[in-house]
Amino acid sequence: MNSTATKSTANSSAQQWIDGLFAIALLAHLPLAYEYCRRMWLAGHYQFFPLLLAAVGWMLLERLLNRPLDPAKPGLNHWLLAGNAFLLALAVLIYSPFLWIISLLALIVTYIYDRWGAAGVVHTAPVWLLLLFAVPLPMNLDLKLVNKLQFLSSQLASYILDAFGQGHFREGVILITEKKQFFTEEACSGIRSLFSSLAAISIFGVMNRYGWPRHVFNLCQTVLWVIIGNAVRIALVVYLADNVDESFASGTTHEMLGLVNFVFVFLCALSTDRGINAWQASTVDVSRTALESDVEEPTLEGVVVAGGTNNAARSAATRPPIWRWSLSVAFAIIALFAVRLAYAKISEDDMRFGDEDLAVSFEDDLPAQIAGWQKISFDHQLRDDTRLLAPESYVWTYCKEDGRRVIISVDSPYYDFHNLNDCYEGFGWDVEYANNYPSNGGDLTTLTNLSKLTMEKSSEHGLVMFTAFDRNGVLVRPTFELNYDPTGIMLIGRHLRLALGLLDQSNDPRFSKQAMPISQVQLLHVSNQPNIDTSDIDQFFVEARLRLQDSPRFKNRN
Repeated sequence: MNSTATKSTANSSAQQWIDGLFAIALLAHLPLAYEYCRRMWLAGHYQFFPLLLAAVGWMLLERLLNRPLDPAKPGLNHWLLAGNAFLLALAVLIYSPFLWIISLLALIVTYIYDRWGAAGVVHTAPVWLLLLFAVPLPMNLDLKLVNKLQFLSSQLASYILDAFGQGHFREGVILITEKKQFFTEEACSGIRSLFSSLAAISIFGVMNRYGWPRHVFNLCQTVLWVIIGNAVRIALVVYLADNVDESFASGTTHEMLGLVNFVFVFLCALSTDRGINAWQASTVDVSRTALESDVEEPTLEGVVVAGGTNNAARSAATRPPIWRWSLSVAFAIIALFAVRLAYAKISEDDMRFGDEDLAVSFEDDLPAQIAGWQKISFDHQLRDDTRLLAPESYVWTYCKEDGRRVIISVDSPYYDFHNLNDCYEGFGWDVEYANNYPSNGGDLTTLTNLSKLTMEKSSEHGLVMFTAFDRNGVLVRPTFELNYDPTGIMLIGRHLRLALGLLDQSNDPRFSKQAMPISQVQLLHVSNQPNIDTSDIDQFFVEARLRLQDSPRFKNRN
């Protein structure tokens, strides 16, 4: 009896150690959660992620609370946790929300394996795999996909408007009527409902315990409905705003129409799913079909032997406590480092975005003549709540005696560096994108610290140069530093110095805290002639950029 009690106490103590280790690992993930949540919330097509996390948590509890514990052998668990510590450390060192959510997903799976074994991992796989919908695609692939589908939706919307006799002209994602021009983002929240619709239909499938073929089928048919639904909404908004009331293109009415569109798309996908069930019931035995709706996910019952064997193994002498101490210390160090780095990188103004308006720009902020270019017009443009372009722009137009024109503008507000590559691709341009941000910081008196687009469309050739500044006129570099600085080891080294307080942020524009909001200075030149000499355009941009940086708009510049 005493032997049994001793063994039970040892098992309980070992389990408490493991649970404490997982708790430390979870806490180590929290500091980078802010950056992940901030970026996901500001990306319109991922704003559903809090609801997804809640749904996954609820379904995991539902599947696991009533499932008997089947602890796995702790040896493998320690190696999995060590791998998780390495992945989290890498995510923190390069400050990557993408690697962070992958690391968090791996930690969840490791915990399930620790408590419920391999059978528990397989049993809950359809649930925790839903978290992949909250993983941003690397290298901006999600944004590129959204832009491509926006282009397709606007094209289909144009066909619908033609069918109803609505006069219009389409250029890329722009639909132009006699009264107004509509960007796809304005007429419809683009294809932002794509990821949320896919997540919703997948949650429905998991709740009904669909088999994998059925999930694949539902995902494919939902993509089709999203494209159709968004095309209908674009056409509807353009028609109603042009013929009934402009409020359909912006404001509360516009947002309510977006919600109706999401519900419409989901109901169409759900109706297709139910229709497949009805068709199967009338043709074959549903319980035997590949698209079966009540298939329980495959399990690995018996792979891990339930009972006291594993509990005994957990407390065996072959599992030295040094592993637990080592991993606990490793996660604690990562947590402290992550907190210090996050504090150093997060701007004090991040939470006060938009609380204080920037100073306006005036026509006199740029002189009548710059580098041989003569000013001919100035315009202040206010747009509706757009994502493709900034809501506000101050635009100056200059020309030369040979008829060439350049347009330079101050566009805002942005929450971060805004890559105009995606915008101009949406306008139908073929774009080559390049960055020029010297590793030593450089200055603004030369043609550096800028992003450049070389573009072609039909017989037109375009050139765009742009630079971003924060409220104080401090240079803002692209968010994804690895895009222009491939030396990842140097990036990790700088983050180490930053976290340890050995890097002067005020003297390094790559790590200076950004005072929100962000403004971008953009130059656009369009010509019918290829391979023209752009030296005078380059000189104009450099001089105009310096003058704008010194303008009253950035009067608080340090």
